[in-house]
Amino acid sequence: MRTVETATRVLAACGQASLPIALEPRLQEIHPGRLADIPADQVERAFLGAFSGGPDAEAERFLGGESVGELLDRVLPPFEALLADPAWSSLLLVLHGGVNRALVSRALAGERAFFGRMEQLPACINIVDHGADDLVVRAVNLAPTQWLQQRERFTTMEKLLAQFLRLQVS
Repeated sequence: MRTVETATRVLAACGQASLPIALEPRLQEIHPGRLADIPADQVERAFLGAFSGGPDAEAERFLGGESVGELLDRVLPPFEALLADPAWSSLLLVLHGGVNRALVSRALAGERAFFGRMEQLPACINIVDHGADDLVVRAVNLAPTQWLQQRERFTTMEKLLAQFLRLQVS
């Protein structure tokens, strides 16, 4: 599991390798459907729709699978439980892009917000402080491999769509 490997490396780099890593299944990435089940004329929407934002974002399905609303229903309760737990003062969450979007959106705008157009590059870092009564977003989508993101012109999902379409032609 990539998230466990990443968490292990981050903790080792911080001199905290002995800290336990807890897995929360409800914080797994948004669940896709099967690409083979998506009609050709709906492929672009299937790739890009869930992260397009807009007033009907919760109804959008990710690659024909889980909807944004279902994602929020799944990830917000364990996140709220973490926020309510006084047992920690620093917390590392290693998550994938869809879940990152959901939790950073919650931190920025409230419980059911979802900013699909907030890009989350692979291996990016988001920093959110948890105060007594609030969340403060310090940084979003910091990409250690390219801090300025000067080579980025497409979202991760746009790149994946292009790869998928190339494979369909070959």
